[in-house]
Amino acid sequence: MGRRAAALDWLKRRWLPAALAVLFAAILLGNRGFRLMVRHTLTLHKINGALRQGKQEEAELRREVALAEKDELALERAARKHLDYRKLGEFEYRFPPPKKSAARSFAGRLKAAFRRMLGSPEEQLDDHAARPRQP
Repeated sequence: MGRRAAALDWLKRRWLPAALAVLFAAILLGNRGFRLMVRHTLTLHKINGALRQGKQEEAELRREVALAEKDELALERAARKHLDYRKLGEFEYRFPPPKKSAARSFAGRLKAAFRRMLGSPEEQLDDHAARPRQP
């Protein structure tokens, strides 16, 4: 019995459940209300995530305010951080963060070591056998 015959045999035995499954899928996917419900559910999950993040930020700011009310140095630190306050005659220097170079990562250092040992790929192709290995 071939694949086609087996598929037809299965369809003859199971035509009612298969037809009901197709009909159910068509009703759900063809129904605009169901699609809207799914879209709104996804939007609700995104909004709940943003709400959780906002609540965490609020709790952190409340802790910072409570600490600033108790400690003068904490108040000054918060004013410098959030309001960019400086003392009279004080200068603030801002430096750009250092760029992460490929040589600093492990993979980059490993690649650089192999390049030093073996040379560039073009050199390997040109005179691979004639070139002695460098220590």
